[in-house]
Amino acid sequence: FDGTKYQIEEGVRADFVIVAESTGLTIENQMKGILNLTVRATGKAAHGAYPWLGENAIWRLNQFLTALHERFPDPAGPAWVTTVNPSSIRTTNSAFNKVPDEAEVDLNIRFVPADAETVLDVIRVLVPAGGELTVHFHEPANYIAPDHPDIIRLSRAVASLTGESAPLVAAHGTSDARHFAPVGCPAIEFGPAGGGMGSDDEWVDIDSLDHFCRIMKDFLLNLAA
Repeated sequence: FDGTKYQIEEGVRADFVIVAESTGLTIENQMKGILNLTVRATGKAAHGAYPWLGENAIWRLNQFLTALHERFPDPAGPAWVTTVNPSSIRTTNSAFNKVPDEAEVDLNIRFVPADAETVLDVIRVLVPAGGELTVHFHEPANYIAPDHPDIIRLSRAVASLTGESAPLVAAHGTSDARHFAPVGCPAIEFGPAGGGMGSDDEWVDIDSLDHFCRIMKDFLLNLAA
């Protein structure tokens, strides 16, 4: 559809972008990037009664996943670190008594801006010998410095209505803001309070929506002044 990425491909640019996601009137100035990939391990088929005659691809894949988890352990709670989620494991082998000669795992990786240039290389080094890595989806992380003039201007607009400056927060998910990073357009997420995103019960707080509209009006008028 003719969304944000399409518009950017058509040449649309901006000095500053506000993506009106539901942030509860906080300013999300950094967001994790996304990397979806498949790692395939190979081995040597054999009868299950004689595993020493083969090389089990699942065991090789397990060693890869163990090393990957040691490098990127699951945090105990919200933490601004790169995370790796193995979402699916497959093999073409369907027999109980066969040593599988291939296996693959799908990975969903959410990387922080500091790891953007290295995360893929780190994973490549861990891929089993003779294995393959296929990238399906790679979208950049996003970071806008807190002292960006328009972030300061927006925070002042929030303070003029609420009496408090808008907190700067980091988003573990992502949004259309990611499409602006590669073309040098600074983008943040800022919007009213709400919840249930993507569900049948998605909602927005009406009072917060009113505040959002007032803040945006103040921000734009000051921008034009």
